[in-house]
Amino acid sequence: MEATPGYFEGGVNVAREIKRTLGENTKIIIVLREPVERLISFWKYKKSMLELESHLSLGDYIQKCESMAYKTLSQQENDRYWGIEGGYYANYLTDWLDEFGDAIKILFFDDLKRDTKSFLEDTCRWLDIDDTFIERLDLHVQNKSVSYKNANFQKLALSINSKAEKFWRANQGIKNFLRERYYALNGQPHQGEVDEATLSKVRELYLPYNRRLAEQLQAYGHRQLPQWLQSNALRVLS
Repeated sequence: MEATPGYFEGGVNVAREIKRTLGENTKIIIVLREPVERLISFWKYKKSMLELESHLSLGDYIQKCESMAYKTLSQQENDRYWGIEGGYYANYLTDWLDEFGDAIKILFFDDLKRDTKSFLEDTCRWLDIDDTFIERLDLHVQNKSVSYKNANFQKLALSINSKAEKFWRANQGIKNFLRERYYALNGQPHQGEVDEATLSKVRELYLPYNRRLAEQLQAYGHRQLPQWLQSNALRVLS
């Protein structure tokens, strides 16, 4: 298995190359998250990675994202401003569905949060793999992005984490222990509240894309939609 969310925006070219390289039996799992929630998470994450200024408000971040042309935005060096575009799922989903058809499983982050164990068991059944390992997993949230007190200390920690990635993968317990100690020393909650006016603006921004997404999913037989898509589904069916 391999997981890279950025593949999704690659559209038909990436989908076809994956099938050509890995074969016709390749299975694709796409997990969709409510786009406003995803945007806020992305904004906080990029700040914690020192890719955005710590004082940058969500409103200012949205304006920066919207001011960039797609050609500029899609360049790797501008990945930190992909927050808005990354939630336009309807722009990319059809290419994957057309290419892989029944070999794609569409899942929702809402279900992962609500019942992680059942979510994983259902996925394993679809992949036709043994799910008994799930009982041994630590299903608590890990790698949740937090803000920092000292930027230089944060930069050093990020560098060490990147260089020792192979070691961390083989020693997850040590990583968890050290991460908790680091958060206690240099971590702090993200500063600044998200005002309702900004939330209202971004909800309206995603509304037509969510409506198209609900239509796409229903066209491919998906009827069990999360709450954030159900009102859009009713519009499509009416």
